[in-house]
Amino acid sequence: MLALEEVGQGHFPVVLIHGNSSSRDVFRKQLDNGLFTDYRLIAIDLPGHGRSEDAVNPAETYTLPGLAGAVSEVLENIGVSDPVVLGWSLGGHIAIEMLASFRQMRALLLCGTPPIGKHQGKNNMAEGYNNSPRSLPAPDRRMNESEARSFVYRIWRGTGDDRLIEAAMRTDGRFRRRLLDSSLEGSGVNQRKIVETAQIPIGVINGADDTLIKAEFFKQLLFPNLWERQIHIAQNAGHAPFWEQPKEFNQLLSRFLSFAQISSKKS
Repeated sequence: MLALEEVGQGHFPVVLIHGNSSSRDVFRKQLDNGLFTDYRLIAIDLPGHGRSEDAVNPAETYTLPGLAGAVSEVLENIGVSDPVVLGWSLGGHIAIEMLASFRQMRALLLCGTPPIGKHQGKNNMAEGYNNSPRSLPAPDRRMNESEARSFVYRIWRGTGDDRLIEAAMRTDGRFRRRLLDSSLEGSGVNQRKIVETAQIPIGVINGADDTLIKAEFFKQLLFPNLWERQIHIAQNAGHAPFWEQPKEFNQLLSRFLSFAQISSKKS
């Protein structure tokens, strides 16, 4: 079972998907912000993360197709078939995987997610990332507190927030190894091809100081429906601009959701 949290009085669904070794609490500065009360915000804990259960079949579930299938199943169970999806880091990759099969997605907003292609049948991680995913701590077990603090310090640039540390320590120790192995095996769709042929609006918000991803890579992508025809950059933010610069990010998110709402009414 996947745990989720719903916020807002509106009916327009907005799904928030977190990244590797975190939880839905990373979106606390959006979930608790009165700016989005007119929407139906749905934040989900991925399998093996947060308050969700560990996977019964990690070999299948802890892959991009498996994670996308798990999120899609939850949305189907709660009657959501046409959401706007905000995916951060790994969450963005899951969202792109969903886009390949979840055809009624209204719009997609990526944050810190390079939609990499494939090289000789394998996911071309070097195309969009500066660091190898092998650099993640504790690939075969749960993180201890010291490892979790180091991980959080790196991803969230110096913060020591207990919620982030607890989420890193809680993550199923089998998750990171299986996700890495499946990615290196080439599991999942060619994400670059998916975004370059997508018919829905796609927005991108990256942190100006995000050292994990290659900013130049995004300029090579041929988005057919790139929101406002630009990659949005949050200043003084690293890999998690929604956490580091929530005021700027929330204004951009609000603008994107208004745009998606208007676009869906026209179609």
